Amino acid sequence: MSAVEDILAVLNELSASVFTGYLPVNAKGEPTRLPAVVLKQVGGGGGYSHDEGPAYDNPLWELRCWGTTYAESRGLAEQATQAIATLGMQVTSTIDDREPQTGTHSCVLTASGYFPTEAE
Repeated sequence: MSAVEDILAVLNELSASVFTGYLPVNAKGEPTRLPAVVLKQVGGGGGYSHDEGPAYDNPLWELRCWGTTYAESRGLAEQATQAIATLGMQVTSTIDDREPQTGTHSCVLTASGYFPTEAE
């Protein structure tokens, strides 16, 4: 499996909707399904090896954990952190956010980890 498939597999075990890229919204700009986690790659990558052995990618991921309340978004972020840790990933930063037009809360995690390159 690819890195994104591995990450989605562990996130789909959470009691939340999981999306890639963006959170679906209705005509008013309000989220359609909460709680939710949105996954997207925001940097990193590139396969490399120090000894001509197996090559690994080290992409940087953003996981935006959405909830109807601050506590719900933070709780979901904690669950997501534990889930991706099973893949050897580490959260590198956590930012609390609130969408000003709808008041929807989110907790934004950035995380990275090493994954075998697709060539393996």
